[in-house]
Amino acid sequence: MPNRIAAWRKRAEGLHEQQEEIDASQRTLRAAYLEDLRTEAQERAPGRGGFAGWLHRHVLVPGAVVGGRVALDDLGTHSGALTYASLIAVPPLMLFVLSVASFFLKGNQQQLHDLVNAIAGIFPGQLEQSVHSFLTDQLDTAMNAR
Repeated sequence: MPNRIAAWRKRAEGLHEQQEEIDASQRTLRAAYLEDLRTEAQERAPGRGGFAGWLHRHVLVPGAVVGGRVALDDLGTHSGALTYASLIAVPPLMLFVLSVASFFLKGNQQQLHDLVNAIAGIFPGQLEQSVHSFLTDQLDTAMNAR
């Protein structure tokens, strides 16, 4: 049994070393790509001084590099996934807060309705009315179930 554990530990260490080599290689390739992008943007610079040269050196070249990094890191997909996950988490979180509050405030209906009004007040316009009616229905259901 100890030989198996040692063998698995050795395999895990080997995989960890391989992952470190891959990460180092990717960092090197990323740095080279961004340097090539910066060089290419600087080569396209107008051969003049003044405001046009300053604009190119201080705005356009860094902008091209940032744009390249955004594309390289795939920030659009990551930000979309984060936004989607955040929006999906809001309704269950509201219901959880409301259920915990109803547990502690079960004798005080006015404070519960003030809490529902405060939560619904966060949302704009027509959405506020929908959220208020939804939370009120859920609160009434939770209170009647006890």
